[in-house]
This record gives sequence, structure tokens and C-alpha cells, in this order.
Amino acid sequence: MADVGQFPGGRDALLAMGFALVQQDGVGVYLMEEPDLAADLDKWSDWFDTLKVMRDHVENMLAQPLPSVYPS
Repeated sequence: MADVGQFPGGRDALLAMGFALVQQDGVGVYLMEEPDLAADLDKWSDWFDTLKVMRDHVENMLAQPLPSVYPS
């Protein structure tokens, strides 16, 4: 599977989906906080359902060829 960050706007898409860019051991990584399942099952379920929809959308976008920047 392709790395989302290699595509134009990929990193912005991760941020828009709720990921945050943080430093771990001197390396930038994207993390998303998971709501506390024990504290609020409905909130966690909504978060998880939205996460699956976003995953499916990203997979569909990655499966499409990038448009050519050079006219045929």
C-alpha cells in the first residue's frame, strides 16, 4: 500500500482526519487519540465508525492512478 504522505495534500488530509504530528525519538509521526471506551461507549463507537469511513475513502483514493501532469 502506498504511503499517504507521498501524495500532494496527503499530510494535510491526515491532519484533517484528526491526526496530530508529534515528535517521537526525534522523528515526526502522525498520531490520533482514541476516546476512552470505558468512559463513553457512544463517543468511542462514533469515533471508530468515522475512522473506518475515512480508511475506506483513503484506500479508494490510493487505488486510483494519479493524473498525469504531462498532456498526452
